[in-house]
Amino acid sequence: MLAHFQQALADLVASPDRCRALRAATDPMPLLAEYDLTPREIDRLVTMVRHQGMATNCTIYRSNRLTPLVINLPDTCRALGAELRPVVDRFWAECPTEYFVHFLIESARFADFLDESLADPGLPTDIVVATRPALDREGAVIRARLATTLTPANV
Repeated sequence: MLAHFQQALADLVASPDRCRALRAATDPMPLLAEYDLTPREIDRLVTMVRHQGMATNCTIYRSNRLTPLVINLPDTCRALGAELRPVVDRFWAECPTEYFVHFLIESARFADFLDESLADPGLPTDIVVATRPALDREGAVIRARLATTLTPANV
């Protein structure tokens, strides 16, 4: 079914780890079981993830998800420093993209995720201290801007 093939491809592009797992698998069926795919579609997906261009697809996808965060939460991203990569990786793993997500929605989702993450007692105190003021300030701006775009007159 075409829709399942397209969704499987989109999910693979969104997950370099999933691509690596499919590349390494001797039997791709368990990794693609959630999709209603023909044997030919499975073969095509396996061929696609093995192509060197798939890494570029994954990079472009990740860049498109990172851009709104860096634009709308620059001080927060800077405050996270070396922790930005693992935090963003966790966000992307736990909060897959949704249909029709624009920059403010993605940024608000990340701010909410990060707000919860900063409450984790296992996070180093210096990261929390450095990040909290920027996140509170930038998160409030994002939520206010988002609220104005979601008024009934604009929907």
